[in-house]
Amino acid sequence: MPPPTSEIVNSSTTNNKCSIDGPAVARRSEAERINVRVMHAVARLTRFMRFTRQREVPKELLETALSNCGFPIAHYRQAFADLSGMTDAEAAEHFVQHGSREGRFVSMSLKPHGVLALREVLGKESLFLGQVLSALFTSHLRAQPHLLDGSEAAIQAVVALVRPFGGVPVMVFGDSHAVIYAVGKEVRGSQWLLPIDLRTIGASARGLGRDASSSGNGHRIRQFLETHLRKGDPLTPMLFAFGQVDLEFVLPYSAIKKQGLNTLPADYVEEFVGRTVEYYVAFLCSVVPEAVRDSAIVASVLPPTLSDNHWAEGYISALIGLENDPDLTARLRGFSIPPIAERAEMHRAFNARLKQVANAAGFRFLDAFSAFAGTNGCVDPRFAVISGGREHHLDQSPATFDSANTLLWSAIAA
Repeated sequence: MPPPTSEIVNSSTTNNKCSIDGPAVARRSEAERINVRVMHAVARLTRFMRFTRQREVPKELLETALSNCGFPIAHYRQAFADLSGMTDAEAAEHFVQHGSREGRFVSMSLKPHGVLALREVLGKESLFLGQVLSALFTSHLRAQPHLLDGSEAAIQAVVALVRPFGGVPVMVFGDSHAVIYAVGKEVRGSQWLLPIDLRTIGASARGLGRDASSSGNGHRIRQFLETHLRKGDPLTPMLFAFGQVDLEFVLPYSAIKKQGLNTLPADYVEEFVGRTVEYYVAFLCSVVPEAVRDSAIVASVLPPTLSDNHWAEGYISALIGLENDPDLTARLRGFSIPPIAERAEMHRAFNARLKQVANAAGFRFLDAFSAFAGTNGCVDPRFAVISGGREHHLDQSPATFDSANTLLWSAIAA
């Protein structure tokens, strides 16, 4: 396959467009120039590898390789205070090992000739190659603002480029809890995951299909998918991970505010779960044509993480922030939330219903709840070490990302 002839650049300089302009002769000329650059880059890196004769890639080689790919190492080092004492070589190693997983992203312009040279030097089957490429492309995408809004061309260009290098792109739609799927880490053979982060923070599953929704999240997803499925690759896997916001915020808020309840009766929860799943899957059916639903994966909600002792300071504080209503505040303070074991059962019931309805509509289902639940049926403590029960998200930790990556691989390969 001939090397790509255009650079993928930051949206701030190209309005999120990536195209190859000019007549055929100009394109061939540019391709020849890129081939020369590739050969030169390969020669430089190969000489360095022969000189060091080390099995592991030296920091200095990695620095050269990342620079060839367009990664601004000095800017990366200067952008974060705790990296300022590092050399450029040390900063390059830090970026590959930790940077993208820690959310450290800087504006960059990927250079295909550098990526080609990197593959030639490290070898197509190199696990380290996948790790480097995953970090580079993840950083490139995460540094782009508002991927869900008008970035279809940029995403399509990245998808087309990464596949020849072993990249497996997956579009991640979801609320804030879906962050666990948005970091590509695992490398399998010559393949590596590239999650494309298209989350909409605070989105509720039942609100996605409402035209009058103030957030407009469903409308944004609909517009994006209409363009992508028309112009892009309809076989790029899509992951949808919504519902946690509904169970953990919308459900108690609705019970208190709209029904005047001071607890969550079983029949009320059952009716809420049924309606939410119905609205959610109806929205998915409206944005994902039946012909491509085999590429669409609906993820379960995760186990609840807020402990009984911290529910008040966690959820009540968040709910009170929605409205300046002293009466509502008093009712929230007196609300009797079910213990975490019962809340976990609510999540299981939601997942069982979601699996049934989503499968019937032609979607695949991913059981993430079981992967993050412990032997007692509640959240496995390994994934809530940092929060200690004070946070309604799973830890953003290596253990969490490792498990989420394994789940993504299993879902894509199914």
